Amino acid sequence: MNTAQPAIDTADVPALLLRGRTLATPVLRAAVARLAPPMDTVAAYHFGW
Repeated sequence: MNTAQPAIDTADVPALLLRGRTLATPVLRAAVARLAPPMDTVAAYHFGW
């Protein structure tokens, strides 16, 4: 019985991460923009903005 997992293609990992970042960043920025000061500044700092 062969229980080995098939190889995972990692060639598209950077593209996948870029896509995730591209989709998530505007939503995160909008959420942070709704925070009251100074929490908006703190949150932006922690996201590295």
